[in-house]
Amino acid sequence: MSLSRLAEVEPCVTNPCLHGGKCLPRGTGYSCYCPQGYAGENCEIDVDDCQSEPCENGGTCVDKIDSFLCLCLPSYGGDTCEKGKRGSAAVMYFSHRHTWEDAEKDCREHSSHLSSVLSAAEQEFINGLGHDNAWTGLNDRTVEEDFQWTDGNELVYENWRESQPDNFFAGGEDCVVTIAHEDGKWNDVPCNYNLPYICKKGTVLCGTPPAVENAHLIGRRRSHYDIHSVVRYQCSEGFYQRHIPTSRCRADGSWERPRIICTKCEFKTFSLRCHINKADLDSLSSARRSHRYRRHHHNQHHERRRNRRHGGEGHKARDDAHSYY
Repeated sequence: MSLSRLAEVEPCVTNPCLHGGKCLPRGTGYSCYCPQGYAGENCEIDVDDCQSEPCENGGTCVDKIDSFLCLCLPSYGGDTCEKGKRGSAAVMYFSHRHTWEDAEKDCREHSSHLSSVLSAAEQEFINGLGHDNAWTGLNDRTVEEDFQWTDGNELVYENWRESQPDNFFAGGEDCVVTIAHEDGKWNDVPCNYNLPYICKKGTVLCGTPPAVENAHLIGRRRSHYDIHSVVRYQCSEGFYQRHIPTSRCRADGSWERPRIICTKCEFKTFSLRCHINKADLDSLSSARRSHRYRRHHHNQHHERRRNRRHGGEGHKARDDAHSYY
């Protein structure tokens, strides 16, 4: 009996079920028992395991056979990107075009900076955004050939295109783009180009600012502060300020040591807080003594005039009395 004839009698002989499916005879027909991840009459359909959108926090789902893979943003990890990573960052791509300076301003309005790239893995992730010639935060606008990231990170990783940076144009090439189709290679170009851009918001945070003796923070105290945040201190009543009264949240999540010193007032003043130094106080005391002297002199002069007036009237009365008698 030919194979085709046999298949008509025993349909499972030809094993019509794909991808390891098990064929079950059903009268003159058959049905396939499909392994997980497949469906269809002959198990020909690869089930989309990403249909339920299992990846969290902006992760991208890649369908696998009976499984899926989540490509997480740099700031998240875990099988479904459910775990936040302290010290990472959230990356945002903007397709509308700006000059480098305007792009940085827009990033700051989103509480971020133009993106820094600190590792090959981070570069690979940015390349996956699939956009050519996008602004990064790297630039040498302050000092020629001294490239710095706008978010304050150190230049610990470099991915320059061959023969770059070259400062080719006479007008200057002080701002850096990343080129996705060339593995994200970097190129310095004029900052006035209008290009898409990538912002990165750091998740490094500073905790409560350091306490300063005899001082308090101005404004509402928060439990966490973004990097580059600045807080201001004010001396308590009865103390006067020396040095700068601010502290900044550094890129590593620590606070700058406050320089402010609050010194107890040694001289009594009319102010609730002591803002008058000794020289000012001596000047004020001298002015007060001068004012008291002028007031005292004025009172004496007024008293003498009053006495003279009353004394003149007495002489006249005595003269009248003598003429009467």
